[in-house]
Amino acid sequence: MWEAPSAGRCVHEKVAPPAMPATIEARYCHVTFRSTHNHYRFSQQVFPADTLPISNTDLGPGSLALFCGSTPIFDENTVWFWPNIEEVTEPETLPPLRFDEQNSWWQTTMTLIEACAKLSRDKYLVGCPDLIERDAEEFLKRLPDSVMY
Repeated sequence: MWEAPSAGRCVHEKVAPPAMPATIEARYCHVTFRSTHNHYRFSQQVFPADTLPISNTDLGPGSLALFCGSTPIFDENTVWFWPNIEEVTEPETLPPLRFDEQNSWWQTTMTLIEACAKLSRDKYLVGCPDLIERDAEEFLKRLPDSVMY
C-alpha cells in the first residue's frame, strides 16, 4: 500500500495513537482500531503534489470475495481468500452468486466506512473497498448464463 510521507508528529491535529490489537484479524476487522488508526496516520502525514488523503476501508485486496462467501486468512501483510466454489464438472448446478446485505463481512465494511466518515469530518476522503478480483473476467466468461441470472 502506498502511503503519504509521515512528518513523525501530528501536523494537522493532535491525535493519540490507538492501542494495537492482539490478533492479526482484529488489525484488519476491528472497526474502532481501523478507523482511529487511519485518523492517527493522517494526522501525521503530509500530502505533496497529487497525493490524496484517502482512508482505506478494505478488509483485504479484492474484498468482493468476502461478500460472496469466501473465508479470509489474515496475514501480517495481506489477506488470502479461501475459495468458496470448488471445481465442478457441471457449473450449471451451482447456485447463483447473490449479494447478501446481511453478510457479516459486508456489515463490518459498512460499519468501518461509517466510522471513518465520522472521524474524517470533511478533513479527508473515505475510500470504498477494493472489489477487483483477479481473473474475474475469465471466470465470468466461463459461467453458464443460468448461474449468472
